[in-house]
Amino acid sequence: MEKKITDFQISMRGQLMVNLPVTIIIVVTSIFLSDMLNDSRGTIFVGCVFGWVYWKIMTPKWVQWATNRGVDIERLYRIGKSGLLVWNRQYIVDIVDKKKKPWF
Repeated sequence: MEKKITDFQISMRGQLMVNLPVTIIIVVTSIFLSDMLNDSRGTIFVGCVFGWVYWKIMTPKWVQWATNRGVDIERLYRIGKSGLLVWNRQYIVDIVDKKKKPWF
């Protein structure tokens, strides 16, 4: 018998899979570029761009992971919105309906 996945598990997986690496990417990129260029102007912006690219790749994978385990779209939207992983239902619906590829 398969064990039901909890909201905490879904949220934690999203935080560890998406938001934590995005934060690390932003901070490390900013520190690395400011040390390399000896100028901190714009480094946070570049870090955010790299973080956004990672978010755009990993969020659909998180959605697919959750929906493959039987999580419905409304529940996933509620968890994702409170965890700052997704902003609207249509994004999740597009991923589930294969309108968006996991990497774009």
